[in-house]
Amino acid sequence: MRVFIRRGYLAFLLAAAAALTLAPPVPPARAQDANDCTSLPRQGAEAFERSDFKRMISLARQNLASCRQYMGTRQYVEALFTLLVGLNSDGEFQEAVEVAGRCLEADAREINCGYGKGQALYSLGRVGEARRVAEQYLALPALTDNDVRGKAELRTLLAKVNATALAPAPKPAPAPAPMPAPPQVRGGSYGTGFYVSESGHIVTNWHVAKDCRVLQTANGAPLRVLASDAAVDLALLQVAGVKPAAMASFSQADAVLGESIIVFGFPLTGLLASSGNLTTGIVSATAGLHDNPRHLQISAPVQPGNSGGPLLDQSGNVVGVVVAKLDAATAASLKGDIPQNVNFAIKGREVLSFLARSRMMPSVLASSPKLSTESVATTAAAFTVQIVCSH
Repeated sequence: MRVFIRRGYLAFLLAAAAALTLAPPVPPARAQDANDCTSLPRQGAEAFERSDFKRMISLARQNLASCRQYMGTRQYVEALFTLLVGLNSDGEFQEAVEVAGRCLEADAREINCGYGKGQALYSLGRVGEARRVAEQYLALPALTDNDVRGKAELRTLLAKVNATALAPAPKPAPAPAPMPAPPQVRGGSYGTGFYVSESGHIVTNWHVAKDCRVLQTANGAPLRVLASDAAVDLALLQVAGVKPAAMASFSQADAVLGESIIVFGFPLTGLLASSGNLTTGIVSATAGLHDNPRHLQISAPVQPGNSGGPLLDQSGNVVGVVVAKLDAATAASLKGDIPQNVNFAIKGREVLSFLARSRMMPSVLASSPKLSTESVATTAAAFTVQIVCSH
């Protein structure tokens, strides 16, 4: 599975840090210890923000060892959850299961610790147990904003668990109901985007969304532009009144030269399948045209309409956003040869930086087991959306 964690949990950790209060009165001789205990949770949250997970784990352990006497039950649960986040993010899954157990012993209805346990179990390959945990905590009511966030993560986890467990059917499945045809646009264009939040936030290219008189999904749901960066060619959109079936998660690691990658999108509308199109390839170069450091060169075939779609690793995590293909005719006129499968994607780190500037914190995972291409396709289809622009 994947390792933690949605960057939205930074808000949870900072809130936990702010909420950690000391049991009065504090004896004068121990005042310095008390001051240390108020600073440790915030230092841990800051380490998480820097992706310094080993430091985060160390601070969380110090907090639990030295400051337990000052904590009520709520503060103790939050301290355990902070350690759980660090362990999952650093790939220490076995210990994460044990810490999640301690957290749930303290508060059996703590949805976020349930999610952390499910994540760790899935990452250890204990898929059946992960499913049971996800279903158990999804059945609990969400009483706080953090519970709502935890249940959103659990839904994504359950989708991943189910995709991992998919087995070939003994006989062909019935043909799915046809998707509605995208609205035909005159003087318009099509692109691809993907959901990064349960609230309907979508990442795509800016060139897909700019100068649109009407911007909508293929089924006619209106889109609005929340943020854009023309220099990077990225835009953050939002669709109102639509709850995505799943949300994409980003890989914390950069894609490397020779790595296998997968592209999912909606190319050549009206000609190819309206349900989506998947292609595979490798990372051909870790820089783009003229050594552009923001781009990757990929060999996976892309066509008009793929722009803005996710570039995925073998675990189904986003490592980039498809942005362009080399114009074969122009290259042939300049170089005397027709290039093949020379396409480009914006690097995942650039996308995460853009989202951070836009105050959006998507799921970021440190590691995940590899999935079959079929499982990645199932997951990608759930969080990818076609975008229609009418000029």
